[in-house]
Amino acid sequence: ADLPKGDTVRLSLVDYAGRAAYDHGRSLADRRITTTGFLAMGSNGTPYLVRMALSCCAADAQPVKIGLTGHTPTVLRPDTWLEVTGTYTGKRTKDPVNEGVIPFLDVTEAKPIKAPRDPYDESWNG
Repeated sequence: ADLPKGDTVRLSLVDYAGRAAYDHGRSLADRRITTTGFLAMGSNGTPYLVRMALSCCAADAQPVKIGLTGHTPTVLRPDTWLEVTGTYTGKRTKDPVNEGVIPFLDVTEAKPIKAPRDPYDESWNG
């Protein structure tokens, strides 16, 4: 689907990841995107923003990750919730756990936020 009009578009992390990985960013080009998730660090120090996506319930939750590049915070603490704004980049990597595609977001702004009341993304559960 087309993105709503406006300078900055708020997308769920799962929506951004799907558009970036499987639509090769066509619907994201030249748009500023804001999304949220918790921070995880890769074994090589790469920061990832993560949301746990549900198909049915918490027992089947799967992590959906996007890599962060650009202006990331200088102090990165795992499990910190962040709101990030940035633009699509064609950079991607392979998840060492399940070999899925991990797309990246070129961050222009990042700020810590309070953890949401419901930390799960239930957009697959519908």
